[in-house]
Amino acid sequence: MEKDFQSIESEINRPLTLLARISSLLFFTVIFTVLFIFPLYYINQKGILFYIENDKELFFTVLSTQILVLLIAAGLIKFYRKNWTTIPVRIIVNEKGILYYNSKHEMVNSILYADLLKGETKFYKKDVFTDYSNQKYAERNLRVNLKQNGLIVQAIVAMKLDFNILSNKYMLYAHFIRGIHIFRPELTIDHLIYSNYYIDQKSQLYSKANQNKDRIATIFLALTAFGLIYLLVILLQMFV
Repeated sequence: MEKDFQSIESEINRPLTLLARISSLLFFTVIFTVLFIFPLYYINQKGILFYIENDKELFFTVLSTQILVLLIAAGLIKFYRKNWTTIPVRIIVNEKGILYYNSKHEMVNSILYADLLKGETKFYKKDVFTDYSNQKYAERNLRVNLKQNGLIVQAIVAMKLDFNILSNKYMLYAHFIRGIHIFRPELTIDHLIYSNYYIDQKSQLYSKANQNKDRIATIFLALTAFGLIYLLVILLQMFV
């Protein structure tokens, strides 16, 4: 069974990634225009000297805002230039575990099956679990126990990339869970993981049918909510 365990690589959803990048670019363009271009244009209408002599408070507020915007922009550019080689652009799930690679094809992070530990806490009774296991949290995070700096920590297993949207995210999760079954069978897995990540519990494979059911249910709830709101508006118009 271990020999049949193949390697799966992340796949980019190019249309959604392009849409997300364009949306982000438009968002930052609007922010930059509102906080930098518009104030500069407004002050330039009457000249800097006019505002220094007649409205120093407005002038220095605008000046401080523009300096802050430039400093934030410069800081972000410097941060990404410095840490660019540590940002993963590709994920591979194979017989070793999860491997994250940068744009230079260098491995920058990993979650290996050999490093997974057994662990039990007050809230989590399984070794591999999701935040839904504890009703205190609402986010859907897959977690495992790893040893870092001599301590056992609950690390988040992230199948996502900073600048790309994946089309096979749940397939990667399913393959990782299947790898745990094969290479670390002594670890216990929370049953909620199968429903949260659309994994067929028998085959240990990603089930698109289960995800489609979830999507249909979400659409149905949205349409129901819209219908109830529309009905409420009609009733208010009739009796008000």
